[in-house]
Amino acid sequence: MALSIVDIANLALEKLGQTVTITALSENTKHAKAMNRAWDRVRQYVLTDHPWQFATVFWQAALLADPPLPGWQFRYGYPGDCLNLIAVTDAQGIRGNTRTITQEPGRTVRVAGGDGRRDFEVANSATQTSVCADVDQAYFIYVADVADTGRWPAKFVEAFACRLAWDRAGAIAGEIGLQMRNSLMQDYLYAKIDAGAQDYNESRDMDVDFITPSVMARR
Repeated sequence: MALSIVDIANLALEKLGQTVTITALSENTKHAKAMNRAWDRVRQYVLTDHPWQFATVFWQAALLADPPLPGWQFRYGYPGDCLNLIAVTDAQGIRGNTRTITQEPGRTVRVAGGDGRRDFEVANSATQTSVCADVDQAYFIYVADVADTGRWPAKFVEAFACRLAWDRAGAIAGEIGLQMRNSLMQDYLYAKIDAGAQDYNESRDMDVDFITPSVMARR
């Protein structure tokens, strides 16, 4: 069952050895105020700390009228909810530059011709952030700022709660909390590795062998 913001905040408080619980981040209490101050910042940090599948978006980029930086052909708008731009591709996506050869029923070989990622550069100015690339009608693959905790996998929730507890240790538990930070950071790193392993396992081609042209030529 998905946990709410309050549930996750209370999980972080529990990791700090607190018996107090909150009913809303907007409560006028020390614990709620401390959690509320850090919630968005910690969420965005943990989301950028791994290319989470549940938060990854394939989005058709919006072409800007402004000229691109020298050396590039196109300039696109930077998505407002983007936390980590992973790749720029064409409409075929990352796997678009592969050639598929069917060898036998139920078994396919993909011959590598490049993985579909194209070069790009993030450009910052006083008024906007944009992305320059040489791809016409480009698509972005990026990690979005997913604020809805109902979409968070259970192991991501555990990692986030550990990081939130680490961040709020001093504000919530004072000197004792500061002494707990090393162990809380270890908890976060272990939880993130565990969540990341599950995340990677949710993206796999079970019936496909991916080989290079040189290996294919020897068959």
